[in-house]
Amino acid sequence: MNENVLPRATVMLEKFAGDMNLEMLYAGRGILTFTSISVDRPGLRLAGFYNYFDADRILLIGLTEHEYMRSFKPDERREKIGKLFECGEIPCVIFARDLPVLPEFMECARASGTPIFRTGKVTSSVMADL
Repeated sequence: MNENVLPRATVMLEKFAGDMNLEMLYAGRGILTFTSISVDRPGLRLAGFYNYFDADRILLIGLTEHEYMRSFKPDERREKIGKLFECGEIPCVIFARDLPVLPEFMECARASGTPIFRTGKVTSSVMADL
């Protein structure tokens, strides 16, 4: 049995944001549905490697992922981020280090209804908290 799989759990955004001390930037679907306790840093996915990608995980964007995406022109960035959101219903995306949300990330989140949060914590601390 996979110990990272949960029974389907639904959490209100405000409670999740409050419990995790997150700033809510986009409410999306208005609720969070979790079926996994795992978190994904999507660097490999953004680079085009989708084997073993589980869209049921919270996506955590740290400095590495953010700067990697900033290295591309907006159209290429939109394509890479769009592919990520096409893989399934991602519960939410959290930006660490008070990183600004790239417009293409917000555009794709709005199109899919995916909630977006931000925190001032460093990426490893957010991972530990989650």
